[in-house]
Amino acid sequence: MAEPVESYEWRFFTDQVMGGVSTGQVTLGPEGLRLTGQVSTANNGGFIQARAETGAFPAAATGVRIRVKGDGQRYFLHL
Repeated sequence: MAEPVESYEWRFFTDQVMGGVSTGQVTLGPEGLRLTGQVSTANNGGFIQARAETGAFPAAATGVRIRVKGDGQRYFLHL
């Protein structure tokens, strides 16, 4: 059985690292990782992300489950 998501070292980034103004947060709860925020294209920005190194996941991991909820706008998900 794979380890719970809480055992991985997740890092949170926004476009603020490049001068953007998007905000958000990453939290871990009973349902796993939750990424929330306000994405803004002001100042040529437009992203929030949570990142973990691929080597952090156990070899026994069998997949990724993703549930998304949006506001009708177009977004991109990169894995």
